Amino acid sequence: MKTRPAAKKASAFTLVELLVVTAIIAVLAAFAFPALANSGKRARQAAEMAAGRSVAAGLQTYVTENNGAVLPGFHVRPGEIVTDGHNNPITGQSAKRYPWRLAPYLGYDVDTAFLASGQKIANAAQREYLISLVPSLGMNTTYIGGDERKSPNPFNPRLADSFAARGGITRMMQANRPSQLIAFVSAAYNDSRMGGDQPGYFGVEYPDRNVDFRHAGGRALVVFVDGHTELLDREQLKNEQLWKNLPDPNYAMQ
Repeated sequence: MKTRPAAKKASAFTLVELLVVTAIIAVLAAFAFPALANSGKRARQAAEMAAGRSVAAGLQTYVTENNGAVLPGFHVRPGEIVTDGHNNPITGQSAKRYPWRLAPYLGYDVDTAFLASGQKIANAAQREYLISLVPSLGMNTTYIGGDERKSPNPFNPRLADSFAARGGITRMMQANRPSQLIAFVSAAYNDSRMGGDQPGYFGVEYPDRNVDFRHAGGRALVVFVDGHTELLDREQLKNEQLWKNLPDPNYAMQ
């Protein structure tokens, strides 16, 4: 009677082979993780650039529909009713910040325009407040549209000329260099409770207060008054001519 040959034992990996495989995986991971990280950064940059185009278009629409007036940086005009797009009124500081007053001119697509930088809004009850407080792009409220908290207050008729003399505009026709005048910039705020800088803030100031240089090469997305966008670094944003409506192109900082 024929006997079956004994089954061969399955060969196991040796320790050396396991170490080689582990090393190969580690090398591949070292190449893959930076690529994935860069891919995520590029996606966030693309999302914020889309937000910049949206906000720029909304600003231009506001100007057109308000007889040339520029959206106030921090102020609610007399008689102005601010809502969330569902007839729910927005009041107080949330109404004075720019996002909800610009929202009607964006078709209330607030997620695209204001939440492009990874902001986390876990609490739906705070959505109205947080969208007003931490939009991806901060507005140059000191000089564009005006800020009632700062002097001179352009909403006081007696101080409007002083505001303009210091480089502020409340009407588009006042802009001497709209293609070189900053309206919005990538923004962030510092929150020690959250471990440092967090994306988004409603206002930015010359030269880099609340500005976030979060994009490739340490640059921030800038939306100019004429609607075009650029990525600028910290040194470029130290140019005061980009922040103020200065009539003399040869103006030099004092």
